[in-house]
Amino acid sequence: MNQRFITFLTVAEAGSFFDAAQQLFVSYQCVSAHVRSLEEEYGVKLVEHRPRFALTAEGQALLETLKKIRALEEATGVTVIDRSALILDIFAQRAQTREGRLQVELAQYQYILPRL
Repeated sequence: MNQRFITFLTVAEAGSFFDAAQQLFVSYQCVSAHVRSLEEEYGVKLVEHRPRFALTAEGQALLETLKKIRALEEATGVTVIDRSALILDIFAQRAQTREGRLQVELAQYQYILPRL
C-alpha cells in the first residue's frame, strides 16, 4: 500500500489530521498534502473539516477498500503495491553490484518523492 493510502487510513481511523501526523511521525502539512493529493487524483472530496471532522461517502468507500487491502496484506504477508513499485522492487532484489543497488535505490526514491 502506498504512503498516501497509509496516511488516509491513519487519518480516518484517528479521526483527525493532527493525531494521524503524530502517529505517522510527520507534519500536519504532510498529512494534509497526502489527503489533498488523493482528492485531486480521484476528483472527489474525501473528508469534511467543518463543523467537525468526518469522512464523506467517497471517503468512507475508500476507507473500506483500504481496510480490505490491509487485511489481504496481513493475511498473505505480501504487500500490495502498484506495477512500477513492483518492477523497482524486482530490480532491487536482483541488483548484484554496489553501483546497481545504488541506482535502483535512487530510482525508488525518485518514484516515491512526488507521492510524499
